Amino acid sequence: MKIDLQAENGLMKFDAHLPIYNWIYPVAGQETIRMDKDRLYGSIEYEHITSRAIYVHIPFCETICSFCPFIRGLYNGDEIVEAYTRALITEMDLKARYPSVTGAPIGAIFFGGGTPSLLEPEQIIRIGTTLRKHFDLRQLKEFSFEMEVKSVTREKLLAMKEIGVTHARFGLQTFKPTYRDDFTLTATLDQTHRATEMMNEILPFVSFDILYGIDGQTIEEFAEDIESAVAMKTTNIDFYPINNLVSQIRLHKSFDKRGLRPTSALQKFHMNMYLNAAIRELGFLPHNGHGYVRASKEEIARRPVVTDSYKFQYHEHVYGYYEQDLIGFGNSAISQTSHFGIRNLEGREDYIKDLLQKGTWREKVVEHPPFHEKGLAFRLPYHGSVEKRLIQWDRIPRETTETLDRFVAAKLVEETETSYRLTQVGWYWYVNLMFLLSPAADRAVLGEFIESRLNDPGRRDGNVRTLPLALTA
Repeated sequence: MKIDLQAENGLMKFDAHLPIYNWIYPVAGQETIRMDKDRLYGSIEYEHITSRAIYVHIPFCETICSFCPFIRGLYNGDEIVEAYTRALITEMDLKARYPSVTGAPIGAIFFGGGTPSLLEPEQIIRIGTTLRKHFDLRQLKEFSFEMEVKSVTREKLLAMKEIGVTHARFGLQTFKPTYRDDFTLTATLDQTHRATEMMNEILPFVSFDILYGIDGQTIEEFAEDIESAVAMKTTNIDFYPINNLVSQIRLHKSFDKRGLRPTSALQKFHMNMYLNAAIRELGFLPHNGHGYVRASKEEIARRPVVTDSYKFQYHEHVYGYYEQDLIGFGNSAISQTSHFGIRNLEGREDYIKDLLQKGTWREKVVEHPPFHEKGLAFRLPYHGSVEKRLIQWDRIPRETTETLDRFVAAKLVEETETSYRLTQVGWYWYVNLMFLLSPAADRAVLGEFIESRLNDPGRRDGNVRTLPLALTA
């Protein structure tokens, strides 16, 4: 996939707008290697890690949402959830034997899924107690827990608070009933409001997702969603342009049935510009490419491109500097540490059987060169800035530094004596910057993924439609 930079072209700096908004870095080197666990975990270099994130995967959902690309399965009773909880704790106990797993200080914890709020209060306590038993949490800045509002209770929220949860996160997606039906969202808005009130009362940070650029969506409908979202009185909101390459075919069929046309990349770009202006007027500032946080009037008046007053710490590790890494637990959980990418077995039944009956777990291992350019390829575009002193410049490929120089010349990135920072225009194009600052092998893998998805029968391509060439010629 080739994307051309149009340096002199005002806002329209590229001839295409990429739809990939979240990927693990690096993605290249997909061939797996065979290593026994003692050798693998004995080979992980962790002494340089200044902060580590823990991801815990809970793969159960009462409803499978049609836009969701994540690995999960239908909830079918309490028995399998309890078995999975025991398997998860067993994996933590087994991995804790290795200093490379427990030896780095933990800066963030994230319970994702699936729907972690399907866990019972005592299961939440057991998992949290296991984490505290094995890991150094003295530097913990954030503990996030994903929820689905129908399964939220006061007792569960209090259990989360007891184990140290600071951030509640849930998917609202849209307030418009017809789109909620398309997405197979089964919670009512009344349930959503009641659950949000409890979260606001018990936990210090509450965030939820809103999708935009949905097929047929008007700017007026998006404006209504923005205002309704702000009225929820949460500390944070995440606004995502819908990614048609990873949503399910049945969502495309639902839109087709209603005669809705895909929103073009140019329309999504305009929606993002409108969002940035509107949300600032309503008291929020961006803290990364798609996340917004309530801010003081004084800070809003300074008009920063991306605020420094708040950071989503889990993503600081996933999309941060080389010295920040990730360890995952649960079926399909990913670890990115040292020069290894590790992914647990995807099937949850086999994951449970392996741990509870055999006392082990299966994983796929990819070995790659140390990814020192992670801070430039991910941290700079996604969080809006990078400190020069935290980059190991002698280990950065020349291709990456040359691309960065082009972005500075094109006024997408501003260079100071101590840092690089996105300009406002650069922030609009942060996904393209992430892609082009990544190694060539990674770009090839992502390009092949995009092309393969575009060839899926029934998949609509509005999300990756290139901008009109007349705008960039």
